Amino acid sequence: MLWLAQTALKSRLHAISLAVGFVLLPFFTWLGAAVAALITLAKGPREGGMCFAVVSIPSLYLALDGQRADLIHLLLTWLIAVVLWWSKSWIYVLVALVSAGCVQHALVPVLTDSQLNELTAAVNQMIQEISAQNPDAGPIEPPSQALYAGGIQLWSVLGAFISLMFARYMQAAVYNPGGFRKEFHSLRFPYSVMSLLLGAAFLLSVLGDSFISYVPMLVLPLVIAGISVVHGSIEIKKLGGNWLVLFYVSLVLVSSLTLLLLIVLAALDSVFDIRSKLSAASNENNQY
Repeated sequence: MLWLAQTALKSRLHAISLAVGFVLLPFFTWLGAAVAALITLAKGPREGGMCFAVVSIPSLYLALDGQRADLIHLLLTWLIAVVLWWSKSWIYVLVALVSAGCVQHALVPVLTDSQLNELTAAVNQMIQEISAQNPDAGPIEPPSQALYAGGIQLWSVLGAFISLMFARYMQAAVYNPGGFRKEFHSLRFPYSVMSLLLGAAFLLSVLGDSFISYVPMLVLPLVIAGISVVHGSIEIKKLGGNWLVLFYVSLVLVSSLTLLLLIVLAALDSVFDIRSKLSAASNENNQY
């Protein structure tokens, strides 16, 4: 990926050619967005904005036909890339991403109503078939359409964040090797921001189905912060990569419980600064 970053940074033509090429390939829009975000981080919003403008043309054509996902992904990625370039803070990035995602979710859904209805009907039918094949397990209650919409929006927001993370990783690989790892391992929410996110998520969850679709976006920053705590703690304690493998396996196999634990871990870290205490304890042990 160092080659990709160096090639994109050679000239505007190289960057646009790579980004457009990836956007035109199925399932590689995230990588095209990452290349354009890299230009924004390295050369500023004006140069990056020109790259995003050209890259968005194919996605704009699809958006006019009702397929808005790629265009929204590119716009969200450009927005948070500008925020990171300006603030140099992942906290600002995550707050901006959640805010933009909530506004976009309210005004311009990723899917049209007909697409969402088709998806809901297909998944609910699949759930009914699974329930019929396993009668001993009891009936399975299908999720509401609002939860489907929230899940789709969550993936849209998460995709933009992954594109930006990859862009920052490429930038660090060129200019500051190892810098991205240090940034990610030190990600920690101030207590006030953490409380606001948790409070808003709880309030919206009790207001009914019309608002519950916003909850996944609100807790996403805390999940990311929890993952940062896990990575940073494993590095401080020098536990090795096997612990990371075990962590991600648990994230896949028991995702609901692991995600809840990550949110709790991020909240505790906001209050107690877990990694600083672990680092201090490790330094004390090394002195003896």
